[in-house]
Amino acid sequence: MHQIDEIYRRAEERIRKESEWGTNPFMVLCYGPAHIVWSDGNYNHAEWCIENYRRGNYPQFGDVELRICMESLKELAAIPWHERDVDISDMEYHLKNS
Repeated sequence: MHQIDEIYRRAEERIRKESEWGTNPFMVLCYGPAHIVWSDGNYNHAEWCIENYRRGNYPQFGDVELRICMESLKELAAIPWHERDVDISDMEYHLKNS
């Protein structure tokens, strides 16, 4: 499993366990502040998502879910760019959610 898959799966599992609202992990990861990364496969845009995050843009998600989502972006941003240059179709999480 690619380390990008591992980051997504850890975030997904944490949201399932820690969610205050019973939020579907797919919804917060792929429609929340990290949608450019997790939904579209633009893994080199993690830093942009972090820099442009505004809590008020996501009232449908709880603080816990958003914190975990942002932590997934920070984990991804710690991976060197050349290692993030992969196609979304190669990611197991994407195949599972397609």
